[in-house]
Amino acid sequence: MALQIRRGPTADRMSYTPVVGELIWDTSTNSLYIGNGTTAGGLPAGTLVTEDVQDIASTMLTSGTHQNITFTYDDTLGRINSTFDLSSFDGTIEAAGFKGSVYASDSTLLLNALSGAVNLDGTVKGNVVPNVNEAYDLGSASNRFRDLYLSGSSIELGSATITATGSAVNLPAGSTINGVVIGTGSGAGVEAGMNYNINIVGDDSTIIVNASTRTITAAGGFTGNLLGNVSGNITGSVTGNIFTNFIDSADSSPIIVTPTVLFNSNVTSEGSLRVVDGGNFQSTEFSSFPLAVTAAHNDDQATRLVLRRSRGTLDTPLSLITNDRVGSIQFNGYDGTNTISSAQIQARVTGTVSPGVMPSSLRFLITNTLGNEQEAGRFNESGNLFLFANDVTSGPLQIFSGHNSSSNASNVILVRARGVPSFPGQTGTPLAVLNGDPIFDFAFAGYDGTNNVGVAQIRVVTDGAVSTGIVPGRFEFFTSNTSGVSASRLTIATTKTTFNNMPVLPTYADETAADTAIGGSGNRVNGMMYYDTGAAKIKAVAGGSWTAIH
Repeated sequence: MALQIRRGPTADRMSYTPVVGELIWDTSTNSLYIGNGTTAGGLPAGTLVTEDVQDIASTMLTSGTHQNITFTYDDTLGRINSTFDLSSFDGTIEAAGFKGSVYASDSTLLLNALSGAVNLDGTVKGNVVPNVNEAYDLGSASNRFRDLYLSGSSIELGSATITATGSAVNLPAGSTINGVVIGTGSGAGVEAGMNYNINIVGDDSTIIVNASTRTITAAGGFTGNLLGNVSGNITGSVTGNIFTNFIDSADSSPIIVTPTVLFNSNVTSEGSLRVVDGGNFQSTEFSSFPLAVTAAHNDDQATRLVLRRSRGTLDTPLSLITNDRVGSIQFNGYDGTNTISSAQIQARVTGTVSPGVMPSSLRFLITNTLGNEQEAGRFNESGNLFLFANDVTSGPLQIFSGHNSSSNASNVILVRARGVPSFPGQTGTPLAVLNGDPIFDFAFAGYDGTNNVGVAQIRVVTDGAVSTGIVPGRFEFFTSNTSGVSASRLTIATTKTTFNNMPVLPTYADETAADTAIGGSGNRVNGMMYYDTGAAKIKAVAGGSWTAIH
């Protein structure tokens, strides 16, 4: 098709102003004119220069309407520049190769054409395929690798959670992470159930799981189940049901610990084992003792069972107060329905507690035939021994001993010294007693409705100069009169017996009554005396017969 242009005589051409680049043929002069948009009739084609042509062409390009592209004319350099704006572009760019950097709306560099790096700050949608022989099969989940990032040679996790749903991380056999071979099989490499020999690092770059040393460091605490054998130390507080079949066994199966479990402490000399809110050591063997403590010392220290008690809590203890129970050793028996207390040894606070001072008593409690618990004995804070008989049918104190064929009798030895006494297991600094020192008292008291008041007393007193191997002594017998005054009534010394009040002879109606009292006349002993009320005389046995004393 031939190019059609405007044509006409000069008069017609001059009456019209052609647009930029429009051609007009003047039939009067047979000349070609080109419109520039301002000159009537246009400019003769022969008068146009390069600048005119450039200006006409630039005007044609820059004055038009274009989508997503803007043209600007550089008159100095005689060129047209173009700018692409893809901020509102919604379409597809197709090219065999596209080289260039990509920026976000906030001018953040997302795709760096120079380094070949992709900078991601947000959510990645779709599949991310690494440069390995096979792809990671991560299922169809979105938000992949959220809070998962690289730090040096470690893979770090922020607040993300990795959950295995049955899909394996597929790597080719022989693949490595940080130089460690993890795909050693002939199949798809690392699959569910295989070991991952990599370190796990916290968000503060602290190694939590060390693949080289095979250790777990839980500086902030460990939560969850720990299965398998533990080699090393567990430092800190352990709560919950731990050591299945060791502390809490639901199937009641035997507990076997090999080797012996050691409880040790570098803080105190005793070491400690805490059993919170009750605990049991049990034995079902009739010949076994449920708990044995064995120790070896190259000194005089004893094997100890220490019971500690405070008010408050274990972490914030408070001082005990008077009458608090410090500890008890309780003996329980099964009554056919329940296991109940039979007896116990109990320590109680018996005074004001202060730093370094814990006054206490040691009490012995038993259960009587009615099932009532009662105190049978006590050592008080001064070391005094008290024996209690609450049952009217019980004897307060009975001492049994066996001497085989020995002629020695059962005895109670009461020892007194001045200074600090010395006895088996205790070395003191005893001093000799002096003449007149009481050795021991047996006091008898009765309850007056308010207090226990003395009734009578037997006292042993030194009776002369004390020297090596010689401590002379005497008995003194005291009674209280109707005014409550206690005084010595009888003194038995080595050389004489002294009555400190008027002695009274037994009284009988006659000699027959006197013989009956002593078990018959055959039991008369010379020197026996009584007052015969029938004869109104004192009679004594002399030569085997009763003789009146006038």
